[in-house]
Amino acid sequence: MTDRTIAKPKIAYVGVGLMGLPMAKRLLSLGYAVRACDIQPDRLRAATAAGADAAASPADAARGTDLVLLNLPTTDAVEHAVFGSDGVASALTPPQLVVDFSTIKVDKGKAFAHKLRQATGCGWVDAPVSGGPPAAGGGTLTVMAGGDAADIERVKPLMADIAGRFTHMGPSGAGLAAKMLNQLIVGIGHAAMAEAVVLAEAA
Repeated sequence: MTDRTIAKPKIAYVGVGLMGLPMAKRLLSLGYAVRACDIQPDRLRAATAAGADAAASPADAARGTDLVLLNLPTTDAVEHAVFGSDGVASALTPPQLVVDFSTIKVDKGKAFAHKLRQATGCGWVDAPVSGGPPAAGGGTLTVMAGGDAADIERVKPLMADIAGRFTHMGPSGAGLAAKMLNQLIVGIGHAAMAEAVVLAEAA
């Protein structure tokens, strides 16, 4: 009988902090090979303790991998990790693919994807998440994705392992736009609850 088992992609994980570490741990538990990078030594030690290989830089993490996952706190951090000195872009060659789980500015995300394609020929999927660290570790995240259809198809097996719900929202930047709208809706709910508490206290 022919073995139809498909090898899991090799993962570079840049940013193993509050969200990235539980996601990296989950991938490791499922048999993925993960090469981790973080500017905080304690975070990197936690990832290697879980079974990840340590990388000296984002470029070092990306070499020899199939997918480069980013989970970083700011737009500037994403830009530096990808396009800075020793950034991911300096080591990428097709068919490698960047998947950015960070929540960054929509226009910058679209510009980064275009710049990466022009510079390296590699694709970029913006894939901001909702659910927090427990969902990141449990594989039940909600992921809103933007990118080319072919790139989305490539990441679907990965998303099946980390997300309870994965939705392709449209072209590059669409995932980030959906996350922004989600945050607005949640924020309005918080504001309404705060007003309700004040009214309740007054009553």
